[in-house]
Amino acid sequence: MIDWQTEDNEGDWLELPEETAVSSRRCWRWLIPLLFLIALMTWVGFQLAERINNNLQITRDAVRQQHFLTLVAAIDGDDDLFNHLIATSNLDWRVLQQLLLEENLLFDKAPLNFWLDPDIDVEQLQTAVQLSSELTQASVQTIVPYLTLNADGNYQEIKLRHEYQYRKRNGVWIQEPLPEDDFWGQILVYEGEQFEILYPERDSGIVRRMAEDLDALAVSICVDSRFQCEEKGEFRLLFDVEETAVFRLSDNIRTKDVVQYRLIDVPIYTIKLPAPSLIGYPMDEKSFDALYHGYASLFVTQFINNLPSDNPFSHHELLDYLDQLGLVIPAVAEYDPFNQLAPSIDLPQKPLLLTCNENRTSVAWLYSPNEDQWLEIGQPFARFTSNRHVLKPGIFQLSGNEPVENQLLTAVPEAKRPLSLEIVTYQKENDRMAVVAQVSKAHPEQFVFLHDGEEFVFLTTVRKRGHSPMPVTFEGNGRYLSLTNYTYDRSSITLIDLQNENETTRYNLKGTPFERYKWADENWFVLINDRELQLVSPEYDYKKVIYHNNPGCLIGEWVN
Repeated sequence: MIDWQTEDNEGDWLELPEETAVSSRRCWRWLIPLLFLIALMTWVGFQLAERINNNLQITRDAVRQQHFLTLVAAIDGDDDLFNHLIATSNLDWRVLQQLLLEENLLFDKAPLNFWLDPDIDVEQLQTAVQLSSELTQASVQTIVPYLTLNADGNYQEIKLRHEYQYRKRNGVWIQEPLPEDDFWGQILVYEGEQFEILYPERDSGIVRRMAEDLDALAVSICVDSRFQCEEKGEFRLLFDVEETAVFRLSDNIRTKDVVQYRLIDVPIYTIKLPAPSLIGYPMDEKSFDALYHGYASLFVTQFINNLPSDNPFSHHELLDYLDQLGLVIPAVAEYDPFNQLAPSIDLPQKPLLLTCNENRTSVAWLYSPNEDQWLEIGQPFARFTSNRHVLKPGIFQLSGNEPVENQLLTAVPEAKRPLSLEIVTYQKENDRMAVVAQVSKAHPEQFVFLHDGEEFVFLTTVRKRGHSPMPVTFEGNGRYLSLTNYTYDRSSITLIDLQNENETTRYNLKGTPFERYKWADENWFVLINDRELQLVSPEYDYKKVIYHNNPGCLIGEWVN
């Protein structure tokens, strides 16, 4: 039984023996080494934490330096290095990044009216790195400076934040796609008076600020008697999270190509634009304002272009209308405002004959570049034929005993030399011959050579689209070597300037290039898109874009 003591019988408490004082001194003897041990453990813990922090900082610095190297490769247009730095098991994503780089959409967003600052210093960019717990993945945020044309006609700087994902593979940090499920969140809906707007949760702060103004623009258009808007619910704006949506920026603004769905026999017209985080997150008010005006220009242009109308707007009318709204016409993706001085040469003197299709009827038009005039001349009177030169096995021969393929391999620098090459296409002009060869059909590059009558000279490699053969021709009075590369929906025309250190320039075109890529003379060629012509002077790196209202003009020929 326990005998509890209370304050009432306080005098009954047992007194401690006198040697207790001696016992306390012994406790202090034990306490001193204990305190020393605690201090030692604290110091060790501090050292360990400092070492961990140093290791984390070293890892962050490694990610940051690899990220800067990737940005420099992309900005400088170094295809080989860029492709190496984004090598990943996700082949579709890697090809997508290459196409965005080729079409000048990886950084510049000319259709939204802003361009990467040409004075950018990559290593001075504000960059934050967040590491995963196992130190194998990293999320990177970089604030990038752009220039945009303001209302006064001057360029001002804006800042957009880009986000990237990296993974450590074989000791190297490699850029990868963003984690879609964790990154975007749910798809939200804004119900406007004229438009239903769909957008990702991640961009809700930006889109909610834009939504009311974008819907108000649509309402103001619909009260204009020149347009025939339908009832609410038939128009939808989708801020798409798929990275392929960025290509929507390069679509021809005069083409009626919005997606149409039918619900109870009522068409729903859907305009697709890339989600803001695919473009860049605005870091201040002027950056947000620039992003809004870029979206608004594309939105209004596509909205007007796809409305029923008894008298479709001409391009000049569209320009005037956008100007009334304080907006500008979206530029083509390749437009560079810092390198667009008009050349001191005349436009082509020849008229361009176009075959256009409207309501299943073919109509021929003549366009005169100098007068900027269109003349309808009735039914087309000729069927144009393309000039393709594709090698057949066993045809290609040169003098000498050594096989041609061996001569090609010898011409390739050792650092780039493959184990084997097979010829896929060639073209002769006087005493010169251009040859294109490949490692295999699945290999992403084509090797380009020039034979000057004595030996083969390696010019460059060109990244191909799909597995199509690449016709090659001499153009511009023999100054340029032209290679066309295509899939079912996109083409690229690569010009190699044989007089200027084999400098390579790429031009892009929707669909196949045949009948739609034509040289007028030694200075000019034309790229033909639906409702759009692009007159290009490669020597001056100049492009003049002509929009028109004639639909389906996809075949053309210069007329002497």
